[in-house]
Amino acid sequence: MGPRLAIAPPAPSGPRARPRPFAIVLHLALVAGALPGLLALASDNAPERFFPRGAPELAAQRRLEESFGPFDAVRLTAAGPGLWTPEGLAWLRRVEREGQGLPGARAGAGLFRRFRPALGSWPPPDPRAFRELAAADPLSRAAGWVSADGEAVSVLLAVGELGFAERRDLFAGLERLRGLAPAGIESWVTGLPALARALDREVVDFGARYVPLVALLALALLVGCLRSLSQPIPALALAVFSEALLFGAMGYVGSPVTVATALLAPVVLVLSVATGVHLQLRFRQHRQRGLDAERAIGETWRERRWSVLASGATTLVGFGSVAVSPVPAVRAFGLWAALGVALVTTAAFTLLPALLAATSGGAARSTELPFESGLRRLGRWAGELSTRRRGAVFGLFALVLVAAAPGAARLARETGLVGYFRPEHPVRAALAATAERGLPAASVELLIELPRRAGADPEAGLGSPAGLARLARLADALAANPRVRGVLTPALLTDAVAAPPSPTFLRVTRALLLAEDGRRARLVVGVPMLGHPEAGELTRWLEAEAAKAFPGARATAGGRYPLAVAAQATVNRTLLLALGITLVGVSAVFFALLRSGRETVRVLIPNLWPVAVVFGAMGWLGIPLGATSVMVGAIVLGLSVDDTLHFYGHYRRRGREGERSGERAPVVATLEVTAGAQALSSAMLAAGFAVCALSGFVPLAEAGTLMAIGVVAALAADLFLLPALLAGR
Repeated sequence: MGPRLAIAPPAPSGPRARPRPFAIVLHLALVAGALPGLLALASDNAPERFFPRGAPELAAQRRLEESFGPFDAVRLTAAGPGLWTPEGLAWLRRVEREGQGLPGARAGAGLFRRFRPALGSWPPPDPRAFRELAAADPLSRAAGWVSADGEAVSVLLAVGELGFAERRDLFAGLERLRGLAPAGIESWVTGLPALARALDREVVDFGARYVPLVALLALALLVGCLRSLSQPIPALALAVFSEALLFGAMGYVGSPVTVATALLAPVVLVLSVATGVHLQLRFRQHRQRGLDAERAIGETWRERRWSVLASGATTLVGFGSVAVSPVPAVRAFGLWAALGVALVTTAAFTLLPALLAATSGGAARSTELPFESGLRRLGRWAGELSTRRRGAVFGLFALVLVAAAPGAARLARETGLVGYFRPEHPVRAALAATAERGLPAASVELLIELPRRAGADPEAGLGSPAGLARLARLADALAANPRVRGVLTPALLTDAVAAPPSPTFLRVTRALLLAEDGRRARLVVGVPMLGHPEAGELTRWLEAEAAKAFPGARATAGGRYPLAVAAQATVNRTLLLALGITLVGVSAVFFALLRSGRETVRVLIPNLWPVAVVFGAMGWLGIPLGATSVMVGAIVLGLSVDDTLHFYGHYRRRGREGERSGERAPVVATLEVTAGAQALSSAMLAAGFAVCALSGFVPLAEAGTLMAIGVVAALAADLFLLPALLAGR
């Protein structure tokens, strides 16, 4: 038999246990006050949020926008037998004319504006002959308005920098226009704004669908274990309060939800539930020994206040340390995660006692539930095994590390934005259809800047006949690259090719490509959606070709698409930084709390082991380092600290009492008390993250999978590795 659990209860020194309606009402008022912030919350995954301030990529983008304004492109592409008919061509005209009036659209262009002045009427009387005319037009092919075989056409909308609401309204308008297409036409929308919209929708869908599922799963597990509908309320109310205040604050200050900060919702939820479960199960143990609710709460918080505060401080510092990252999205995650941990810890001392008092009932419960006795036996068994078979435990955990090492060595980087979506996602289907027809899905903007002395001579400027001719030759050289789908230059707009453009069309479009001073020109290079290595190689090649064509000029390949691709590499580079900073922060707090380097190492090892397991699992499962997976190591380290400190806090107290009473197994006695809360909270955490793994959004699904693995590994380390380490003191 394990040591008896009975402890002579002193006068309560923790929070008062009498029901305090005022405390509950105050917290409800805070949640109500957070609602306007929640309603104002928006999603924004703009590439700029993933670059440090002063990054050269941002400086290049600013130069481009200073010359020509913010520019991005959305394409509505269409194909099918109904396209080259009077009805299909009339629909194309409507798309062009109404599309440029949609929110955020600066200009619209396509075959209608290109050929309407020369044809004199629309639709053309002979659609089949017009198809041949359009397919033979260099300008239309270079702009991506028609495929080389004439099978598909697209309408290009130039847009500026779009906010969340503007992007939503723009695509709502495009979907309306798509719905007006005649029979026999298949249409789809591509472009970087389409990807950004899909990212925003996936993030919102994750918060609206999967986070409530995690909460419902936690509720079901608690109801099943506690066999009560009221007793799960305190732990879940702690989560609702913390989530509402955290995301309400984000909405109030205008901090958007990104792919990185979307992880805050499940992380804060499971931290809240885990903290509530640890305290509530210990409260139940005291009630089972005959203590009334007031004394049980006082005793619980007297025993666990060190653990709650230490765990909160360590986790806060761990997550907060990430806030020193130079990447804004990663820094935002660290800051808001630290606030979330602070809210959970504060509410554990203010809201949770009041809720326990309100839901505990009158008479003390003298018997424990089957799951409680089973988990207590699990703790005693794990404690006895880990302390008596320390060598076997160390060997087994070392063997797992050996198995994880090759997986960690196989880690790959996420290379493409398209990889964020599952193969069946509409965005990927649209990109595949676009690539199949040889049309551009995105664009690289090649900015050429002549020295000031060259721009001062009108005959030598880029807008001169000689300058336009050189731009045309450069475009021909660029178009020879098989990855280039077309090059739009000012030279194409000045040539009377198959039909002369209208003066208005010429003036508006040239303004997007040629600065008034004649010293700066922009070439819009149509490309497929490429990953980071390929996109980087292509942009460097474009710059080299431009430098050869214009010696002495500055050539910079930029634009929103290359910026977004480069942002992935920036986020990937934050992996070691985020994990290293978190490790330093957690180690510092451990040392401050334990005042012993040796004890700090003992407690750190079981928290670092799950991180190593997670990185090994990433490699073996083929999960690349991406926007969210790079954060998983820091998150798992932060989560594993919670159970460790709850165990260690009780162990320190039990050890002191054991020395006075002659007990020789404080580790086993501690696990008998704490293993239940550790196992139940870890089961809820792992199940909750596993639910997130069902998401159709790949980054968050991968993060859910990895964090579920990390939680299970952390539980194993707390049940076996930590006791084995402490037993050898």
